[in-house]
Amino acid sequence: MLKTFATTIAELERDILLKFKLAKNTEFELKFMKNGKSIVLYDMEDLEDEVTIKASIPTFDPNANNCWWNTKPNQTKQWEQKDAKYFRCLLRDKKENVVDDGNEDLKKLEHLMPFFGGDINQVNKAYVLFNETLFDSFQYHRSFLLNEQRAYPRIFKKK
Repeated sequence: MLKTFATTIAELERDILLKFKLAKNTEFELKFMKNGKSIVLYDMEDLEDEVTIKASIPTFDPNANNCWWNTKPNQTKQWEQKDAKYFRCLLRDKKENVVDDGNEDLKKLEHLMPFFGGDINQVNKAYVLFNETLFDSFQYHRSFLLNEQRAYPRIFKKK
């Protein structure tokens, strides 16, 4: 979480770039919630005390390690190969974390558990899986859909 005392949009954008170590030319959109609606932030005057701002980056690198869908093994010593089909890495066993708390895959699990109506403390055993063929296929399909969305935005709009 970023706490900032920026007084202008430019200062806030600079603080976000620095905090998340983004390239200076990274474009992103700032939004905040007001009366249950997500509103694009154009002016700091629109904000109230203790408001949460969401920064969205419309373009992304599909090969970056910080993508939610990326489970490519980066520390192969923790991964084991199963049946020549996929790799797996144990995250939790007997309701205890077996990887350090900074593990990216464990953080993803902890973040997603409430979304699925659960609690990380209820998870007895958890693995992260990686299948190169499925990963490559997903990357291609995701990239294809993104290009289609950019080319024909009207067919992807929802009301």
